[in-house]
Amino acid sequence: EKENTGEMPTLRCKILVIGDATTGKSSITKMFHSDNTHFPKNYIMTVGADLYVKPIIIPDTNYTVELYLFDCAGEDVYRDLIAKYEFIICFLFFFLNFLNFFI
Repeated sequence: EKENTGEMPTLRCKILVIGDATTGKSSITKMFHSDNTHFPKNYIMTVGADLYVKPIIIPDTNYTVELYLFDCAGEDVYRDLIAKYEFIICFLFFFLNFLNFFI
């Protein structure tokens, strides 16, 4: 999506973070959102989905990209989100030792 706000155009990108429970989706999302300044020390399982908005200024341009990060719980709820919403990017987290994930 585009928004024209005068001199600095803003682009928006929806990113879906999905995968198995306890694979580190929330930790990586929080680290990225906080520019590596916040690492959650206490594990709290995500219920439903958490939304983070991260503005990124593209160097040598007058563009800003707002990343909408949807951090979804490691449950089957993310399958409903994929069907309901239009996402540009999807990050998938899984355990390599559980190959039946793809079956």
